[in-house]
Amino acid sequence: MFIDEYDDREKYWNSLPQAMMNDRASADNNRRWAEILVPGTTPKVHEVWTELEELRVEFKAVDDR
Repeated sequence: MFIDEYDDREKYWNSLPQAMMNDRASADNNRRWAEILVPGTTPKVHEVWTELEELRVEFKAVDDR
């Protein structure tokens, strides 16, 4: 499972190829992701989930002291 969070899907989606070309960490992440795929397969579906504002839950950090 791979989860990204963004406010503007089109802007985010368009930024991915540019990030892979210009950001070493992004290219490394993509390479590592490709390494865990089952050999001979490729992802065929991109599922998009949309958060519903009325169901949003905010969590506060817990102080472990």
